[in-house]
This record gives sequence, C-alpha cells and structure tokens, in this order.
Amino acid sequence: MKIHKGQALFERERFQDLRQLVQKTAEKHGDHPAYVFRRAPNAQDETRSYARFWSDIQDLGEYLLSEFEAEERAHVAHICQNSYEWMITHLPVMTAGTVAVPLDNALPEGEVLNLLERGDCEAFFANAKHFETGVKGLAELPKLRILIVNDLTLAPKEAPPALPAAPAGKVAIYLSQALAKGHALREAGSRKYLETEQNTMGMGAIFFTSGTTAAAKGVMLSQNNLLANVHMIDQIMEVSSKDRFLSVLPMHHTFEHTAGQLYPLSKGATLYFTDGLRYLGENLRDWKISCLVGVPLLFESIWRVLSRGIEASGKANMVKLARPICRNLEAAGIKVRRKVFAQILDKLGGSIRLMVVGAAAADVEVIKGFNDLGIEFYQGYGMTEHSPVITAGNRKVDTEGSTGPPAPGVEVAIAEDPELEPGQGEILARSESLMLGYYKNEAATREAIDADGWLHTGDMGYFDHRGCLHITGRYKSVIVLANGKKAFPEEIESLFNNTAGLSGTMIWGETNVRDTVDVCVRFEVDSTKLPETIGKDDEAISGYLETELQRVNKLLPDYKKIKYFVFSEERMVRNTTLKLKRNEEQDRIHLVLVTEAKTIRDVSGKRIF
Repeated sequence: MKIHKGQALFERERFQDLRQLVQKTAEKHGDHPAYVFRRAPNAQDETRSYARFWSDIQDLGEYLLSEFEAEERAHVAHICQNSYEWMITHLPVMTAGTVAVPLDNALPEGEVLNLLERGDCEAFFANAKHFETGVKGLAELPKLRILIVNDLTLAPKEAPPALPAAPAGKVAIYLSQALAKGHALREAGSRKYLETEQNTMGMGAIFFTSGTTAAAKGVMLSQNNLLANVHMIDQIMEVSSKDRFLSVLPMHHTFEHTAGQLYPLSKGATLYFTDGLRYLGENLRDWKISCLVGVPLLFESIWRVLSRGIEASGKANMVKLARPICRNLEAAGIKVRRKVFAQILDKLGGSIRLMVVGAAAADVEVIKGFNDLGIEFYQGYGMTEHSPVITAGNRKVDTEGSTGPPAPGVEVAIAEDPELEPGQGEILARSESLMLGYYKNEAATREAIDADGWLHTGDMGYFDHRGCLHITGRYKSVIVLANGKKAFPEEIESLFNNTAGLSGTMIWGETNVRDTVDVCVRFEVDSTKLPETIGKDDEAISGYLETELQRVNKLLPDYKKIKYFVFSEERMVRNTTLKLKRNEEQDRIHLVLVTEAKTIRDVSGKRIF
C-alpha cells in the first residue's frame, strides 16, 4: 500500500493552544477589524476589533469558570446563526476547561433536546430561535442546569425573550449578563481564565455529524487536532491581515469552523457574515471580499450568474477567445488575466483572489472558469473526523478536478479494491488532526480507525501521476449491478453539472421485477433557468431531459447507462451544507411509488412530485 505524504510550501508558526492563537493575534492586530456584520440586510455595519474580540472571550471565559471548575470538563452546548456571538461563545468554552458542543441552527426542537442529552450538556447557549427549546431542556433534562439566552444577535428593534423562572438549583441568564459578570470579575482582578491550563490533547469539542438524531455521531476533537489542521492549511496558503473573508457556510460545520474561521483569524484577516445567499453578490461588492470558502453549489451559482452576464453583454465570443490566450501568457509568467477580465471581476467586487471549495466535488468547468479569470481556485477534501482537511490543491501542485495532494503532515493511502480499476479503493488518512474517537461509541470508533491509526473514510478514490487525489464516490452509495460491476452515483451526476435548468441530480439503483438493478436519475428542475426554446409544460421539460439523458448515456459504458428518470421542481433533501441526503430522497420517491402502486418504469419521464 503506497503512502502519499503532504509537503509544506511555507514555514509557518504553529500555535500551541486556541487561547494563544486569539491572544497573540489580538496583540499583533489590536484595533484591526476581526469581524464586520449587519444585524439585518441593509442595516448599518458593525465592527469588532481583534482587541474587542479577545476582551469578550476573556469575559465569557471568566463567567464560565465562575460556574464550572476547569477540572470538571463540563459540556457546554451552543446554537446560533453565523455571527460574532457564535465565536465568542465557542472559543471561551473550548479554552476555559469546558467542552464545546456546537449544534446545527437548522435542527428542530426534538433533535436539539436529544443531542443535549446525548452530549451530557450542563449548560446551553441558545439564540432566540431556540429559546423555547432551551427553556424546555432546562425543565426536563436533569444534567442541564444553566441556560444562557443569546440576546445580542437580535435584529434592530427586536426585543429579547423574557427569561424563564429557572427550576430550583438551575440558572437562566442573558448572554449580555454573562459577559458583564465575567467583565466585573476581571475588573476585580480575577485571572482565572488566563491562568487555566490548556488541555490541548484532551477532548475540546464534540461535533455531531449530519444525519438523523439516532445516526449522528459525536466526533471528539481536541485543540491539538484543530490547530494541527490550521497549521496544515497555513503551510500551503498565503493569507494576510489585508484579506477579507465572507462567511457563508454554517459555523458548526468543521470546514467553515477550521478553514473559514480559525485559519483567517490566525492570520489577522477580517471576517464578514453574509446577509443571506440572495445578497451574496451585493456583499462581495460592498465589502470587497478577497477570499471565499464554500461548497460547489455556491460557486456554480456564482459562475452561472457571471456567464449569463457575459452572454447578455454580447462579449461571450471575445471572452471565449481571450481565455486560452491569457492562460498561455500566464504560463509564460506574464500576468494579464485580472487586467483583461477586470470588468467581470468587478461584478464580484474586484478584489476576489482566492476561492476554496470543499464538502463535495466541484464542476471542472467552473474551476477552469474562475482560474481563467485570475482567481486562484482550489478544491479540498476532508471529513469532520479529520478536523477536517485531508487534501487540498495549492499553487505548486494541483490538477483541475482533483482535490489536490495530501496537506502537510497528512499521510493518505488507497486500500485497493480488487473489484475496481487498479489503484482505486477506499481512501485512508492518518495525521495529528485525526479525531480522538466518537463520543460514547467505542464500536464505531474501532470501525473507523484501525489498529495502525488509519481513518477509514468510506470514500473511494485514486491518485493521479502528480500525486493529486480524485474522489470517485462513497462506498455507501455505490450501485452494484447484476454483472457485479459498480457504478458511482457522484461520477454520473457530475456529467449533468452544466445542464441548463438543472439545480441538482440524484443517481440511484432501483431493483426491478427481474431482481436486477436499473440505474435511475431524479432531476431537480429550475424552470426559470431552462433554455428559452424549451416550453414550460411537463411534456416539453420531459423531452428536454430525455435529450440530456441520452447525451450523458453516450459518455457511459453500457453497464452504467441510465434507464429511467423522474423530475420535479421541488428541492431535494439536503443538509445545511447542501449535501444531498440520498436515503431520504429515495424514501420520498419510493413513498410515491408504493402509494400509487407503480414501478419506476411506470413513472419514468414524468413529474414525480
């Protein structure tokens, strides 16, 4: 088994603990903006400097240590929309001897309560959206004894919810009050937070993976795990205090948490929170954003908007001709792309220079497009269980369509599968960023991490001749056909990426009456984006999709060809990072089939919802 090892491009300082990261950055950058945000779209910008950021973290750290001894390692959950308050809650929890349990702001009440119980949480920071859930948890969960209500992320003129009468022996307090109490302790001379020994190797946070409450696993990460990952990123990327990052992905997701928050903070960059996806272009322009971390759908949407603008301007042919010419000039060391395509870049604010995509495979044409405009566009691969970055493209080594070579300090290997092409198999990873394990689930931990310390990712892939990793799919979603061959849904889905009028596709295997498997596809249609020549009635849409399906089938070997398709304008089931929830979407389709006593063959070519 060949082991691929990552190489550093730059020598960088490594922080020893998260408290040191914030303190050193604040000492160096002081009044420089750490965060800029609006409480509502079109509201006034609010700024928090690095000095204020560090002060707020100390205040809340002192408050937490007035309620819990560091040795207790109490578990403290927090739930909130992306905000400054999310981070001034999270970092003190991780550095005051307590254990952070960040939760998805999109979760319903039942799942939040379940995770509070499963996470053994003794305190809960809840925003206004989850206030009632927090009140219920305080009353019903024996371990939960402190509810901190976030009264600072409210829209202008929005009143905070009234604090409940806490049960005996329990506490309900506003976040503003907790900060004030901690500040008063500091003013009185307390240095408890600054003197608390940092347990960098022990559990610092529990990140619950996406999935149903029962299926979600609690990934235990230490400060060392996260800081090792920050250092890996820093050794292959160039970011400074002059950069401006736009935060789009949910902060409870480790990709945003590590690459989109901790890393830019470690460099003294300024972070901005988007007002929402509908305001994305406006935010990029208003704030002159230079760096953007996101998922493929985000960048594909931006590229579609840019492409429509180019077409509308009548300059599509000129741009098409200029792209390869500029590409060749850049290869010869003549940097002209940003000058030639300045008008297009101005649509994104004119300052955007770096885009990093993760969480799923990006469309190669989109990657090429942004690169041709003069934007460095890199794809990475990772897992929550690895803090998360495992591989990432960089300025020196990158193959378009790959997820790049292993990050510095990471070992990656392929456990070859004899049923696949030579060199292909399950991706294994090993480094300091590897999780401590799954919380209270030793069996799942043993299944994920073998005796040699390899993380079995469950993803399939291979390395190319440049040492870049290519992801072919998930073992859990692979379709095993009657002839024993395997089809990877993700590979086939990518062939529809540039199809006008499609906002998503899902490939799956459907067992037929002969007990063999047919490859099927569910199209997610956006009728507003269909070609103008296509009618908006179901017959016209079905005919167009049939043509596109046949185009893709010509690119596939016979055993992978798609046999049946259905379509709908309803959005497919996705998680908060826009990853497709295949099982839930298939369950929706099967419910229709069972209810109507039909097979997939009966409904092929028709609207399913």
